[in-house]
Amino acid sequence: MSSIPNDSLVAVIDDELDVASMVAAMLQSLGFRTAVHQSATGFLQARHIERYAAIVMDLSLPETDGLELLKQLAKENCLEPLIIITGLQRSVLHAASHIAQDLGFEVLGTLSKPFRTAELARIMEIPLAVSHRIAHEEFDPTEQDLRLALEKNELCAYVQPQVRFDTNTLVGMEVLVRWQHPQHGLVMPHTFITLAESAGLALDITEFMTKQALTIAQHAHSSFGFDGTISVNLAPVSLSDPNFPNAMEKLVHARQLPAHRICFEVTETSMVLDSPLALEILTRLAIKGFKIAIDDFGVGHSNLERLDHYPISEIKIDMGFVQRAFENDRARVIVEESIVLGHKLGMQVVAEGVETIDHWNWLSAQGCDVAQGYYLSRPIPVAAVDSWSGKWGQTSR
Repeated sequence: MSSIPNDSLVAVIDDELDVASMVAAMLQSLGFRTAVHQSATGFLQARHIERYAAIVMDLSLPETDGLELLKQLAKENCLEPLIIITGLQRSVLHAASHIAQDLGFEVLGTLSKPFRTAELARIMEIPLAVSHRIAHEEFDPTEQDLRLALEKNELCAYVQPQVRFDTNTLVGMEVLVRWQHPQHGLVMPHTFITLAESAGLALDITEFMTKQALTIAQHAHSSFGFDGTISVNLAPVSLSDPNFPNAMEKLVHARQLPAHRICFEVTETSMVLDSPLALEILTRLAIKGFKIAIDDFGVGHSNLERLDHYPISEIKIDMGFVQRAFENDRARVIVEESIVLGHKLGMQVVAEGVETIDHWNWLSAQGCDVAQGYYLSRPIPVAAVDSWSGKWGQTSR
């Protein structure tokens, strides 16, 4: 594998300027120079002027997709070392990597969004001195670190509001785990969730977040009369534990809250959903009054069969489809038909990734029930919910 010399010029091709800028900043922190391009056309024009040591390229590009661009470059015998990035599923990354290699490219590596500087550094095979600098910037926790974090209550909950399109009212909040580390500051979940799963701590985190959700529900009710739903992401291991439904029931009874205030979200791509035990556990949760939502709807497989067999009361349309709906006919149709299907099955439909007024207006016109995304609010600390609620109530839309 090639080692890219320090201070080399690396092209970053991604149509989302904020993502491209972030990747460029990562590369610059590693000692590379960068040139950002938001389209294949812009890159092709610049390539005749600049000489790149490597290309970091998203597969989803306007005008032409990443594979079409690679085929064109291969015809011109322009075979710079390549890093492929995407927000699509890993199978697409693997397939694209094989195609690129067949075309003659040296694929340095592939990365699923979001990724960390340390992951990019490993692929770029940066010099040891730079690696040492990155080691101080990136936190790579151990199992013991995470166990201590649970013991010391360093994990905390952020929330992201959910608002009905037709009434502009707050009807739900999703709780999202964060790690408030005493030295490293606020640590995002992608840094430690995989570790939690491999260390057998995912169920502990799910129970912790459910307790946090109940506390938030009580606080929001007493503070500003909120009686909506608090959503909690279920770790896959939860659907392999026969004791999980009873444990959750005990938690809500201890807080004297109705179970329907809690909505458990299961990821549609989780293979554990295919097991009979998962069906049993989700059904028992539903019997006890908990709501069940299927997350990332449209990304996984056997969607219709699961909607038929599982006690689902809500589907959450994957943010990738929502954000591509204005540019991609297939994505737009998937969103539109998901809303229709959900309503015909008597389910509430939540659109994730609502980031602009255009997203809001279009989804509202489609009859979607609930919005979640940066247009409403980024994930915020629990203490900021009161202030956000007041500001949202004063906002005219």
